[in-house]
Amino acid sequence: MSQSRVTSEFQLKTAKAAYETAKANVALQEAAVATARINLGFTLVKAPVSGFIGRIPKRIGNLASKTDTEPMTTLSDISQVYAYFSMTEQDFLRLSRQSDQSLTQTLKQLPAVQLILADGKPFEHSGKVQMVDGKFDTGTGSISVRAAFTNPRHLLRSGNTGRIVLPETHESVMLIPVQAVSDIQDKLYVFRLTKDNRAERIAIIVNGKSGDNYVLVKGLNPGDRIIAKDAALVTEGEQVAQ
Repeated sequence: MSQSRVTSEFQLKTAKAAYETAKANVALQEAAVATARINLGFTLVKAPVSGFIGRIPKRIGNLASKTDTEPMTTLSDISQVYAYFSMTEQDFLRLSRQSDQSLTQTLKQLPAVQLILADGKPFEHSGKVQMVDGKFDTGTGSISVRAAFTNPRHLLRSGNTGRIVLPETHESVMLIPVQAVSDIQDKLYVFRLTKDNRAERIAIIVNGKSGDNYVLVKGLNPGDRIIAKDAALVTEGEQVAQ
């Protein structure tokens, strides 16, 4: 004689409900595990680029919060370094009028620029002007320019200072030693010698530097004699012995 087990409809529904509840609990715990993995991933900060990091203010055991105002560190990619410098409005206009092409094409054709470091020595690699700002600084009357330099030995770092030398070609110009020029109220002067060797102060206009000399635009004529150094020690009208 065989035995058969009979389950009521109520018991079947109860079992199915318990099964669905168990499945929901499993899904809930799986979601909690996924959330924990995401949170754990936030504890590992991966660098988006290769470079150098700065100071690390926090140490093992310190609590890092999203409300912290200070970054954990600063990462700098210095394989290529940008140097920003200013150009006067007059220089910018002269640069823009060098050719009939657009400014973008003119920038591409500019010669390589040189970076003079804080110790007075030139950086080992030349740079290329890449970008000119879209507006002038009304306070200074200048415009910002960016040049890019390759930095394979990582000599340059963020925050370095220096001078940019943008080469230009001038024909049939006069050069005046920087030591011969005096700056008085934003105007430049030199002492020209008269026929009887007396010092005569003459205002001049220059267009940048070439080494230790100014490039003269206006103020002197070929054949004029000037005091080449120690101009600050000379008084106008003073007779100079040769």
